[in-house]
Amino acid sequence: MRTEQGVFLNQLAQGLVSEDEGRRWFIQLASGEQRDVLSNLWLFAAQAGARESDVDAAIARAKLKPSFTPCVVLRNGRLKIQAAKVIDLPVEEREKSFRLLLALFQVADERRRNEECRNGCTHWWHAKQ
Repeated sequence: MRTEQGVFLNQLAQGLVSEDEGRRWFIQLASGEQRDVLSNLWLFAAQAGARESDVDAAIARAKLKPSFTPCVVLRNGRLKIQAAKVIDLPVEEREKSFRLLLALFQVADERRRNEECRNGCTHWWHAKQ
């Protein structure tokens, strides 16, 4: 289902909206809304085929130190289980978690676009060029 938030997150992942604008938007959200955004980012990343092997690339893309809590958590086990733990991290870890899960979504979605969608696709969330 297309939601305003879903469209915005996909535009952010595709670089149609700047990451600075995305961070500013995320930071101003209420705590519960932030958690919902993190959950949606994980859902989108999982749907795009995120893999455990994508985590290091996501950390680098997000320009986060590998020693930051969300990075350590996401690298430390099965992706689905660890992503749920990242979503539930304390509020002071939310911005880093947002950057990391967005980057994970970007890595997985770029692979999907290069493999499945390179000759065109009908995904509403992929910008038409």
